[in-house]
Amino acid sequence: MRTHTSWDAWLGSLPTESLATLLHLRPDVAVPPPTSLVVLSTRLTQQRSYRRALSSLNRPQLAFLAAVAAGTLRANTDDHAELTPTLPGAADSLPGGTRDLVTSLQNYALLYPGDVGGYSLPPGLSDVFSQLPLDLLDNPPLRDCTELRARIALLPPKQRQVLETLAESGRKGHATAIAQAPHDHPLQQLLAAELLTLDKHTADTIVLPEDVYSALHHSVAAAHEEPLACPTPTQRSSPTAIAHLLGGTTAGSPATGLDHFALFLHTLRELITAIDNQPLHALADGGIGQRELRRLATSTGLATDQITIGLEALAALGIIEEALLEDGAWTTTITADVFVTASPAEQWELLIRTWWHSPRSWSGTPHERALALNPHAADSRLVAIRHQLLESLTLWPASLHTADARDVAALTHWNYPLISALTGGDAFTDTLQVADVLGLLHSTTLTQVGRSLFTGKLAEAITSHIPPETTSILVQDDYTVLVQGFLAPTHTDTLRRIARVESPGIATLYRITEDSIRHALDTGLTATDIHTFLHDLSVNEVPQALGYLIDDAARRHGALRVAPAVSVVHSDDPTLIRAVMAAPSMRHCGLRSLAPTVAVADVTPRELHSALQQAGFSPILEDHHGGVLALRHHRPRPSADNPYCNPVPTNTPLTTRSLHSQLSPNQVQEIASRLQAAEDNNRNSGPMVTGESIIPALQEAIVSHREVILGFIKGTGIEAQIRILPQGMSGGRLDALDVTTRQPYRFALHKIRSVRIVTDK
Repeated sequence: MRTHTSWDAWLGSLPTESLATLLHLRPDVAVPPPTSLVVLSTRLTQQRSYRRALSSLNRPQLAFLAAVAAGTLRANTDDHAELTPTLPGAADSLPGGTRDLVTSLQNYALLYPGDVGGYSLPPGLSDVFSQLPLDLLDNPPLRDCTELRARIALLPPKQRQVLETLAESGRKGHATAIAQAPHDHPLQQLLAAELLTLDKHTADTIVLPEDVYSALHHSVAAAHEEPLACPTPTQRSSPTAIAHLLGGTTAGSPATGLDHFALFLHTLRELITAIDNQPLHALADGGIGQRELRRLATSTGLATDQITIGLEALAALGIIEEALLEDGAWTTTITADVFVTASPAEQWELLIRTWWHSPRSWSGTPHERALALNPHAADSRLVAIRHQLLESLTLWPASLHTADARDVAALTHWNYPLISALTGGDAFTDTLQVADVLGLLHSTTLTQVGRSLFTGKLAEAITSHIPPETTSILVQDDYTVLVQGFLAPTHTDTLRRIARVESPGIATLYRITEDSIRHALDTGLTATDIHTFLHDLSVNEVPQALGYLIDDAARRHGALRVAPAVSVVHSDDPTLIRAVMAAPSMRHCGLRSLAPTVAVADVTPRELHSALQQAGFSPILEDHHGGVLALRHHRPRPSADNPYCNPVPTNTPLTTRSLHSQLSPNQVQEIASRLQAAEDNNRNSGPMVTGESIIPALQEAIVSHREVILGFIKGTGIEAQIRILPQGMSGGRLDALDVTTRQPYRFALHKIRSVRIVTDK
């Protein structure tokens, strides 16, 4: 392997493909596009950029860099085998061993081959490692953070105060004459309990272990005996139990996730129906409170956590939104009809892609009064955490069918030790919960659809696992209807109007009752429609008793009729009621006479009261008991002009777009090509000519047919460079050909700032 005298020399030697890989892995240095390798080098060596890059590395990669930074590892560029004893378990954790570990670090520009046969770190990177909250040199076994927190909670106040102080001040502290301290001293007790350690290199320095530091910062990282080795789940279930967990999938293959999606689709349909019947009412500060969630749970029979995820999904898809005419009311939109009539494959893919890029957790907030649709619950970091957490699960083989949250926590802490997915636990548990509901996880391992997220074949995987639409149902003697798979959307809608879901899933069980038939008749179906639908789709004869039930319900339907009447106007004087009915200005109120002294209207009491006043009458408002009501104005909407009301935020809409910008492969390739071209031009050109020497230099290049690197001001005012072959000058202009594209150009001489004649072709 070729060595280099310096960091800048190595960076300048990278080919275009390597530069493109670097820009893809570290996009923060590519925006705005660097104009030269000098600018790129400056950005790459900033501590902020180092921290972003390190947060993408796993523990073996970080341990390798820490060992090089500390001088405890002298890696030879020609022999990678000597690295394995220094980092036991690290090489075996990566598919390509130590060589791929080193290559990956070079791709990130965090390591480069130095001038004496060994690897070196770029400028300033060594200073970053002393600030990382990881024990990367010793790599002692890691303990479970939940258990450590329980131990710390039982400590005396003085000992807890020592640990909390170190957790907030860089993990290290100086203790004078610690060896002479008595055994009952808090530091000695913490050292004996292995909640503190002594620094091996500095006397009288105590260090807070990595796992204790994580526990004090509310991490859910689990125990791991060999921190450098990739953790795998321990076998906790028998093969029979595993087969049961897979829900009938083929032996040896991971679950598809279809059963979880089918249950969630039922949740969404129930919520759409419930909100159609009665809109949701948000709290004054936004979000759906516990009262509304309990009402939905009662009307739909769903669990609260399912309802919360379902409401977030409906809002993210635009199926429900806050009504314009009523403050705090969430209603369904026309998008609901589009979603309901889509195929199951389209619905599943849309849900997954929406959640994958959504900056909301979809699990609500832990706030006591607002659990769903809180307008302040968005966090753009959730997108990166979600991607990194599920990407970690791809490290486990597809043959692994069962795990638990502790296994995932240990794996995540190994694969991304510096991300905040484990801190606080909310983002970690929320991601696992929603991924399971969407069918991306099954028994805390990736399903086949979940793995397709990282292969770019999500649509193909979903289509292959969704069974073809079924065209038949089984109507049984107990008035239940069994549907295996998915009916056509129109048939599903009709069946849900006729029967209620008793057992959702891939095989859905419906039950027809007198109430469900009454609901179907209320929605516009007739008894004939119901008979025809069941007869056409049922694979067996429809039970005769069910036919009688449908006909009896239809016969009684409509015996009583309900007409709209929003308000009532009454008077002891029949002449006055007739005058109100005859007034032309009252026609818009929809007045109907029920008796000589009583009439009903289709408008609200307040609107009817105003209309009567405008018509010249003198009415009063009554309550339900006949008492006179005092007129009060509506409470005004909060506005910036009202100092007693907080303005309603207008910049917090629910969105499904990621706030993280990512460069496309074409963009990084273009930037890398420009950098490489600029470097080649600078390397193969002579001294720069400016000022009055520009015209003679161009004349010499024209005569000798030499290529030049021209620095000029573009029409937008931006300075640029181009490699050209000058053809001639006249009228204050330079005619030339672009060396790369052979396209002719004409430059105004007064906008040319520099000329460099190419000396080596």
